[in-house]
Amino acid sequence: MIPAWMPLGAVFWIVVSGVAFVLAGLGIVSGVLDVLAARLLALMFFIFSLVVLLPLIFVAPRNHISWGANIYNLSAVASAWIMAEWLEAHGRAGLRGNRFEGDSITAGNTIA
Repeated sequence: MIPAWMPLGAVFWIVVSGVAFVLAGLGIVSGVLDVLAARLLALMFFIFSLVVLLPLIFVAPRNHISWGANIYNLSAVASAWIMAEWLEAHGRAGLRGNRFEGDSITAGNTIA
């Protein structure tokens, strides 16, 4: 799915994107630069949509798979961006303690 015109070859981009996914996941889960990791993940999804998926719509505008892939990828962009905003609003783990302590249901609260 990697365009032939991209420099450095397909294997390079597969490895780079795989490493980026792993680092973004580790950053978000561990809380180390989690907001930046989520925003960079959204940016990576968006660039992927622009470079790889958007041209497919122009090549075959009646192909529903091209449209579906773009919508699916843009929803991933939105999801990553929403996560980044949520992480920023609820604080970062390690800097302000437990990021979930402001939520309505925590370990100390019970629902009767």
